[in-house]
Amino acid sequence: VQTEVVASSKPKNVVVSTTPGIGVTVSSSDVVHLAVSSGTSSSAGVQPANLTGKTFIIDPGPPSRGATDTPMEVQRRLNSLLEAAGAKVYVTRTITDTGAATTPEGRSLRARTTSATAVIGLEVRTGEPGGLALTSMQSLKVPSAAYLGSVRLSQALVQSLTSLGTTPRSSEVPKDPVLQATAAAGVRISLGSATDKKDAPKLSDPAWDDGVAGAIYVAIANVYGSK
Repeated sequence: VQTEVVASSKPKNVVVSTTPGIGVTVSSSDVVHLAVSSGTSSSAGVQPANLTGKTFIIDPGPPSRGATDTPMEVQRRLNSLLEAAGAKVYVTRTITDTGAATTPEGRSLRARTTSATAVIGLEVRTGEPGGLALTSMQSLKVPSAAYLGSVRLSQALVQSLTSLGTTPRSSEVPKDPVLQATAAAGVRISLGSATDKKDAPKLSDPAWDDGVAGAIYVAIANVYGSK
């Protein structure tokens, strides 16, 4: 068991969330992460928000072979922040998933079963330019509510992630099975490239994971939080 203290309005030492989630079968060699409340509602500059009634799907792509599971580490932190703000969170991959369950198609099946406010994809790329990057679905001839919501969320993410010291690239793509699985707004965040020497230290740094998760949370709170 690995325990992490997170900002939460819940009483101190109360478990806010677990990874894997409740009901997931694990073996004796697996690591279970517990996010435990610090008893405070904000830390590291992250202000509390009211996301009660909102539902978010987090889609952590699989890690590169032999690399730190950065998408899952960021997911775990973001999950804790969102749940502490009153939101419901569904995750498309667990640390015990293998094979087809980790593919975009496998993860999209889980996303399809949930009615979400928004979808946040997390991935680490290989053989592509490094740095943070955002992708969202291209618009049809008549922009849908999901497309317009994705543009708004993407703009908020660019603004908040820029606080980490670099401005993320932003683009639209014709296909993303997980983002297309729901009618909700959705943005996929590339946390960096596993083959970029400048990204490698960040992708194995828990402080970087904290910063990214906090920045994503700020963007979500700005777009969906109750005033």
